[in-house]
Order: sequence, then structure tokens, then C-alpha cells
Amino acid sequence: MTVDESHDAFSLTKPGDLEFRVERVFDHPIERVWAAYTDPALIPQWWGQGTTVDRLDVRVGGGWRFVLNPGTDKESAVSGDFLEVSPPERLVQTFGMEGPYGRPHTQTIELERVGDGTRLSITSRFDTTEERDGVVAYGAEKGAIGGWARLDALLKRLPA
Repeated sequence: MTVDESHDAFSLTKPGDLEFRVERVFDHPIERVWAAYTDPALIPQWWGQGTTVDRLDVRVGGGWRFVLNPGTDKESAVSGDFLEVSPPERLVQTFGMEGPYGRPHTQTIELERVGDGTRLSITSRFDTTEERDGVVAYGAEKGAIGGWARLDALLKRLPA
């Protein structure tokens, strides 16, 4: 994706056998996008599925846990640990569904200033190609598109 492309453009690529990357440019400053990923009051407003933040300790060695669809028969949780925290440009974390849903993978979240906006890319790295392809087939692209549409709407509502 180039700087001249539409800020609503979304891409999913497979840069290697063990990873996939999702990317989009937002018309919002990098600090606001970073806050949406690290502020426990903002995360439930764009993650969807009635997300609640059970734990969020944004520091190397800290961890996070979000509960989806709380109090329903579809309740589940995702969690991980922070491996690298470099505000406002980079977060590296583990990411996994709790329960019998496979092993956690590593996500690298990168934010880059693009004019007055921000390029957000997430690279997910797995132990096997089969794990990667399973997550993509499960709906990673649809999930990212929907989540980032909600993120964009939230960022538009926040005070400047």
C-alpha cells in the first residue's frame, strides 16, 4: 500500500510461510490509534462482541485478557503477554484464544505516521503454515475489517 492510496484501503498478505499481515491507513494521528490499542476504556468500544477488559498491563512482561460475549453461552476469552512495548509505534504480544482453540501466536502491531494519518499493520506469526491458514480461514480478514471499521468510527467520535 502506498501513501497515495485510499485511507480506507485494507490489505491481507502472506509475507512468509508462517505469517499473515493485515494493514490499513487511518485518517487519525498515531497517538490516537495507539491509545485505542492501549487504553482499557477505549478497547471495548471498538473490539465488538460486548468485549470487556479483564486485565491490561501494557509493559514488557505485562499481560492482557479480554472477555468476548460475557454472560452468554458464547462467552470466550483471548489473552496474551507483551513482549515489546515502544509507544506509539510498536507492540509485540502473544495472542491466543483460551480453551481448546490452538496455541497462541505472536502479533507485531506497528503504527507509522503517514502525513496526518497512521498506517496500522499487524503481522501474526505462527508455528506452522497450517495454523496460519486455519486462522485466515476462520475469518481473520473479516474480523480485522469489521474491527477496524469500528475503530475508525470511535476515533472520529473522540475529541481532538
